[in-house]
Amino acid sequence: MTFRDVRLVMRCDAVREDGLGHVMRSLVLAEAFRERGWRPQFATAGVAENMAVERIRGRGFEIVEMPARVAAPGDAVALAALLDAPAGKPAVVVVDSKRADAGYLSQLLPYALVVAIDDDACGPMPADIIVNARMDASPAFYPDLAAERTLLLGPGFNLVHPDHFAVARGPAEAIDRLLVTFGGEDPENHSLWVLEQLLPELTPVAVDVVIGPSHPAPDSIRRMAATAPAIEPVEQPPSLLPLIRRADLAISAGGTTAFELCAARVPMLAIAIEEHQHPLIDPLGAAGAASTLAYASRFDVEAALTALGRLRSSRQLRDEMRASQMRLMALPGACNIVAAVEKKTNDAQKAER
Repeated sequence: MTFRDVRLVMRCDAVREDGLGHVMRSLVLAEAFRERGWRPQFATAGVAENMAVERIRGRGFEIVEMPARVAAPGDAVALAALLDAPAGKPAVVVVDSKRADAGYLSQLLPYALVVAIDDDACGPMPADIIVNARMDASPAFYPDLAAERTLLLGPGFNLVHPDHFAVARGPAEAIDRLLVTFGGEDPENHSLWVLEQLLPELTPVAVDVVIGPSHPAPDSIRRMAATAPAIEPVEQPPSLLPLIRRADLAISAGGTTAFELCAARVPMLAIAIEEHQHPLIDPLGAAGAASTLAYASRFDVEAALTALGRLRSSRQLRDEMRASQMRLMALPGACNIVAAVEKKTNDAQKAER
């Protein structure tokens, strides 16, 4: 059997409520599968409002439009029909969504090998393979897991694109350029808060500010930039990689971008802009790979200024942070996930003979 014969579906959405992160890391995994001869296709809802459709198509992947968002009524039935391959033809589905609960995953198991990308570890996950790249991920997260299930835990299974590791550079003598990014939606406009409250500490550093496709108030950033020549708004960039490559320091939300900054060895101030981001960034802070602020600290200007000032003024602190990032995020992890899926697929085929 060649893996071209296996139907592989990447199930993820990128409407406003989801942000871009789920699709972007699914793209990284899909590219790793394709390099091994698989032919992934994306199943996604709301194509007309999906923030990532052009990114998916731009990387050469087919899109199947789903009738509902992940786990919404009708989605599991439609996805099962898509996965229902001819007799003897195996199928694999990779589900990356915070809405993919136990009931939803259970409906898919009869039709495919189910791979669940998890961040929260908040309940049972009846999947054949569970991927959780959190720094603190542990088998204790999944106490009711069946014996035949496979756990892929920790940063060795990160879904950061290999190009971010390739651009990792040496330490900067000084901070000349700062990257400010809070994801595709930035629901509470943390970007503006950073510019308004922290700008005095940043002068005269050049600042790249990302305006994502679902930013709630892009004009507020544009107006701010019009009054401060050092601020450069970057609207809906197809990739953060060029901005990360030239950044000496970053202020970021606690999602996928924080892992990308680690891979590129960029010192950062990571802010949990939603409660569920704490489990992602708190271990980074504990390991010295980032300086972190809790969600409530968004309103604590003194704490933010102190953290940013220490990072800007101390090369030793930045060097220590980069060394911690290197230890935690040494290599890309998508290839390790693909290898586990291939083994599981081969084992299943052998068992059926």
